[in-house]
Amino acid sequence: MTSVPQLSLEPAAENDTSIPRHLRYAWDHEWLVVDEGNATVGITAFAAKVLSGVVHLRLPVVGSWVEAGESCGRIESLTAVSGQYAPASGRVLEVNTALADDPGVVNAASYADG
Repeated sequence: MTSVPQLSLEPAAENDTSIPRHLRYAWDHEWLVVDEGNATVGITAFAAKVLSGVVHLRLPVVGSWVEAGESCGRIESLTAVSGQYAPASGRVLEVNTALADDPGVVNAASYADG
């Protein structure tokens, strides 16, 4: 039997600038920010680090409806395949199509272009 690593639930130090404080975070390492009623979502830097070497993304279809907590995409890396889960329910208005050409941006800039 293998043991599952335990993640610390301690809050980040107040001076830790690597974790954007204006984002909302889901337990499964997605983040969300709402601006004028529209949400932008992504994965955390921790998830990007664990999934080092992202090589392919399956993003949700524009116009589709996603339910909070349900699978809406997939992230494939050199070491693993992981589901992406919707942190909130809603209609997909657009996706980051640039990630099709360079999915590694997720690793390099998970809170910005990734």
